[in-house]
Amino acid sequence: LVRSYLRTRLLKIQKLYQSLLTDDQRYNLMSREEQRFCRSYADLVGKHFHSCVLDRLPENLRGMANEEMIAQPPLDDHVFVSVLEDIPDPVH
Repeated sequence: LVRSYLRTRLLKIQKLYQSLLTDDQRYNLMSREEQRFCRSYADLVGKHFHSCVLDRLPENLRGMANEEMIAQPPLDDHVFVSVLEDIPDPVH
């Protein structure tokens, strides 16, 4: 279960890395390891885009900072949770 959660979390970071890097509030919600992964992933994707596509375009079209291109998280989506087992007093 924990592995599945972590895998899903990393997939979300990969999908929304640009948005996370430009929003300090959301960025600070990640753990140090997730922040490091996010920055590293952004560097790798940037290098890949430059070597495969952007370096072949005219200088004025090479930017990747267009806000319309940044994926935003769906903040209005609902989340459903199913409780499998009652845990008495989980805080203590």
